[in-house]
Formats: sequence, structure tokens, C-alpha cells
Amino acid sequence: MLLQESVSGQTYTFSTYQSPYVSVGIGFPLTKEVWDDPAFVVPLNFQFTFFDNIITELESVEDYTGGAIMTARLEGNLASVFGVYGPDIIDRGFHTGISASAIYFAYFGDPGQRIYVQEWLNVGFANGDTINGLYTDYVNFQLQLHEASGEIIYHFGTSSVTNPVADYEGFPGPSIGLLEEVDITGPGTPEQTLLLSGDPSNPTIISEFVPSFLNGTIPANTVYRFTPPGTAVNDQSIQKQESVFYPNPSSGELYIRPGYESKITFPVQMFGSDGMLVKEIKEQGLLDVYDLPAGIYEIRFRTDTGWSTERMVVMN
Repeated sequence: MLLQESVSGQTYTFSTYQSPYVSVGIGFPLTKEVWDDPAFVVPLNFQFTFFDNIITELESVEDYTGGAIMTARLEGNLASVFGVYGPDIIDRGFHTGISASAIYFAYFGDPGQRIYVQEWLNVGFANGDTINGLYTDYVNFQLQLHEASGEIIYHFGTSSVTNPVADYEGFPGPSIGLLEEVDITGPGTPEQTLLLSGDPSNPTIISEFVPSFLNGTIPANTVYRFTPPGTAVNDQSIQKQESVFYPNPSSGELYIRPGYESKITFPVQMFGSDGMLVKEIKEQGLLDVYDLPAGIYEIRFRTDTGWSTERMVVMN
């Protein structure tokens, strides 16, 4: 992983890097027919600490925003907000009456290591162009909540934004971030604001509650990660060099990035979050994680420059 930037807010450290986008593929659908601003409540199936509150479910509020915004309702109309993707999104087939986009969620991992993943698959832009009733531009992205680390991940896949003025509603790009304790029924200032601004490949954090947008389209495979205190990844091999093993997350085969095949000295070892060895790859060949339960793992390997460590998310 190539860490682009890391800045600290009051509660979360933000970082961004590139990692191959892996679609969940199959999950629990949150929409059944064509949709626009759907409202639903999703159970997490575990307790997750969001800012200073324990949450157990997420809610999409129809009249709060038209984008991919999930709220964690705290009391009454007070909620903390996952601003995954700000532009108003819609089922690409909305005007045809035949759904062409999906929103669904899935769980991975054992208790203590569970990962909640919600995916917006092939969704359109409500203000974008259409041809024969089908929205032409689209975007794919995920929200991931990691039980063990408390990390919040926004992962972006392929997109097509041929008319950014329309797709982004006159703004330079999407609005993305986190808000702590805000009234979702009207104007109000959050307890804490973490909004992204600037270059989509290397954004900065805005801690003031003002309109904030990225300057353009988010490149495919971009990851925005919000890490709570005490769980930041400090290993220099992770922060300063490109990932050797990919895709990450993975649900099957692993590959060695071209150019590194001759630099790795086998065996390669994988460790669970408890520090126990779970897999040892003794020679170069087919690498896979088919037999590992979902969770966060550490890959340790030796190259011609010394020992290195990478984190791998398994989504079996």
C-alpha cells in the first residue's frame, strides 16, 4: 500500500492509499425495485464504536440527503454520520422501470473479527445524463466497518463521470467525510467535523463545518481510511512502499506484484490478529486465502532489503 497522506483529527487519523477493489458480489439486498433515495435500517450484528458512541445499526434517512449517507441515530434526531459519497445517486434504470443498480450489505468473519460491508453497485447520478431512460454515468463504492480495529473504510471502484458538472450538481467533486452528533432534520453544527477536500488522490481534512468537496473524480481502487486512536498502522513497510501482495481485500487467490517475484525469500507467513501463525507458504506458486476465515491478517516476508510486513483483509 502506498500511503498518500496521514493527518490527525481529534478522534480519527485519516489516510489514503491504493488497493484493488473487490466487489462483494452477493449480499443482502437493501432495495427490491428501482429506487431513488431509499430509506432502510441495517443491523451491524456487532457493537461498533463510532466517535464516542456504541452503535449497532445504520440508517439511511430518505429526507436527509440524496447521496450515499448512512447515519447512526443516537437520540431523537441526533445522529452521527458516515458521509460515504455526497452526490445524489439513483438507480440507473429508474426511468425504465427495470433496476440496473443495487445496494446491499454482507458480513464477514468470526465474533471479534467481523467486518460489515455495504456496497453501492453500478449506481447512477440523479442529475446526470440519460440515454433511452438509462443513466449513462455510474460509480461503485463500499463502506466497511471493522470490528477488531474500529476502522472505517471507504473503498472506490470503477466509475464513469463524463458530465461532472451535472453529476456533481455544479460542485467540483463529491463530498465525503464523517460528522459527530448532528441534528439530521435541520441546520446545526456537528460536535466534530471531518470532511475531505482537494485532490481526490491525496485529500486534506477540513475540521470546520463548511461546504467541502473533492476536486474531481476519485480514481478507481482508492481507499479512504479513518482509524481511531491507538490502532494506527505504524509499520514503515506498510506506510512507504507499494503492496507486494494483491488484491487486498481478497477472498481467494493472491498474486505477487510484478517486479517483486525474484525479491521475495520464501517461506511467507500469515498471522492472525492474536499473533498466531495461521498459514505458511513455503515456495512460490499459487498463493491463496480460501481456507482462512474473514478477518484482518498480517503477512510477514523477507526481501533483498530485509523483513517486511503487510496487512491483508480476507473477505471469505
